[in-house]
Amino acid sequence: MVYKAWTQNVLSDYEEMLRKNYLVLDESKLERIQNLIESSSKIYFYAKGSSALALKEMKVRFMRLGIMGEVMDEDDMILWNSLLVDESCLVIAASISGKTKSITQALQTAKKNGAKTVLMTTKNFDDYDFCDELLLLASAQNLAYGNRISPQFPILLMTDCLFSYFLDDKERRFYYDKTIIHKEE
Repeated sequence: MVYKAWTQNVLSDYEEMLRKNYLVLDESKLERIQNLIESSSKIYFYAKGSSALALKEMKVRFMRLGIMGEVMDEDDMILWNSLLVDESCLVIAASISGKTKSITQALQTAKKNGAKTVLMTTKNFDDYDFCDELLLLASAQNLAYGNRISPQFPILLMTDCLFSYFLDDKERRFYYDKTIIHKEE
């Protein structure tokens, strides 16, 4: 089938993102993040804009596993929360560009207060002492602008990879199965 140029460009961008995801995917890092999630009593998700929309989906996916969390997507709420977290908490943040000051500063504050911290980003920081784990995302030119494909895509892709690590656990699978409303017979 022959597609129009715009359609072909979008499909090509998604194919490129999938290929690049193989290059940045680090399974040992996903296992460490899984352990951080399992060992935390509270999980907070920090993000702005499109990244916040993707983390809302992440929150729902993990809720279906019995893992409860809360999304913070306003600067004041992010700041206040980062000042109140402690060693029992995990903060998972997302910034496609890695340049969202309110997110990186909040991660630094949360880490200083003892929380475990993860940043999902396309930017490979040389020094990321402001977070415990840097989870690299696949990127394409001008992805943060959302010009052809949604900047949420690489976050959602990594969310699904991480989510799959929990499905072998009987307890997590029990919670997940309880949330399937209309099972296909």
